[in-house]
Amino acid sequence: MCYTTIMNRKIDLPVELVLLGETLLHHAELFVVGGFVRDSLLEKKNTDIDICSKLTPSELFSILKNTQFEVIDKNSKLGCVVVKVGKYAFEHTTFRKEIYFSNGTHLPEAIEFCTDIREDAKRRDFTINAIYYNVLSNEMIDIYSGLGDLKRNVVRTIETPSYVFQHDGLRILRFARIVAQTGFKADFVSFTQAKKMAYRLTDISGKRKFQELQKILELSLNNENKKSNSYLVGLKMLNCFKVWPTFYIPVSHIKFKMTKRVEPSQKLLGFLIDVIDCVNPDCVEYYLKQLLGNKGFMLKEKEIDRLNMLVCGYFDALNKKRNKDYFIKYCEYYPEIAKILKKRSNLLFDKYNFFWEYAIAHKLPLTIKDLKITSLDLKKHFPKIPEKKYQKIMKKLLNQVFEGEIINSQEKLLMEVRDAFNNGDY
Repeated sequence: MCYTTIMNRKIDLPVELVLLGETLLHHAELFVVGGFVRDSLLEKKNTDIDICSKLTPSELFSILKNTQFEVIDKNSKLGCVVVKVGKYAFEHTTFRKEIYFSNGTHLPEAIEFCTDIREDAKRRDFTINAIYYNVLSNEMIDIYSGLGDLKRNVVRTIETPSYVFQHDGLRILRFARIVAQTGFKADFVSFTQAKKMAYRLTDISGKRKFQELQKILELSLNNENKKSNSYLVGLKMLNCFKVWPTFYIPVSHIKFKMTKRVEPSQKLLGFLIDVIDCVNPDCVEYYLKQLLGNKGFMLKEKEIDRLNMLVCGYFDALNKKRNKDYFIKYCEYYPEIAKILKKRSNLLFDKYNFFWEYAIAHKLPLTIKDLKITSLDLKKHFPKIPEKKYQKIMKKLLNQVFEGEIINSQEKLLMEVRDAFNNGDY
């Protein structure tokens, strides 16, 4: 293992970070490491600045007490704190050794703080992410020849690939993302071993795997180098690695048809549609709840419901669901669904959009919120009607107004409820 110090490779840093380095000068040297150094050398933008030193969280708290720097505990057991100053928040990690579980889980079993930068470098993933930049001296410490790999445009693991991927399966996804993000070649040995060890992703939580997948999809939003298809490089690598079963997607290969067609901001929706097309589940809604929920991506309930409505709305349009039933169910989500639908079929888009524009122009009620009465009106005028029946009553009124059977006015709607109540319907 070599230890190379490179001089005069100045990187532009925020003044606040240089001031932090000066404040810590008599206690420790401060370094920037990771993606910020890599991207700065590639002349790419990156606002996420990770810093490190031999100082422990408790030492940082003590040294920076009563200064302009605020230290916030993020995970002090792992040596992670956030140093806030002005508009910046720098994540600081203490130099450390890591001991991993025998499986491929992301978090180490134990850590040991150290003062040797070489020991800290051993725990990192890829050579181009393991270049340390001294905040004050402008020196670069390149222990694993990352600068050489930057020149060769190669993404390579720092140690043997089996060692790197064995201890942290998430690095397999990071490998695909960084190759896609940089536009570099994947080191052949690293690629081959990642493919062999994709099973290690089974040990990673669905939430962490989804975060990496989302980062790959979001590469389409970055047009800095006009590589709008860079996200596809990452997705195709995941196809090669056959990782999808570890995501609760029971296929080895996904055809990214809609993912490629939709706008950059809708790549996740396009991806989910492609998953449904490949898996072909008996019930789209049920499968999506499992995929997006605890068996898969572990998203929050509100986001699961939103994505489910958008994807189901797309497939219901393909199945040519009746206008009235379709818009009463998907009205809130239609503007976003329409963008996807247009990428699939202009005929279907025209069919639904014609009705949508007609409904908007003529102020047709499409949701219960569009009615001129609320559940509070029902409670006030019909106290004997149980509250559990309000939703059913409002849905019936919406249908009647939509069909032109009654006028959407408070007087007419209350009269309709009164007649139904007197007839014993409620």
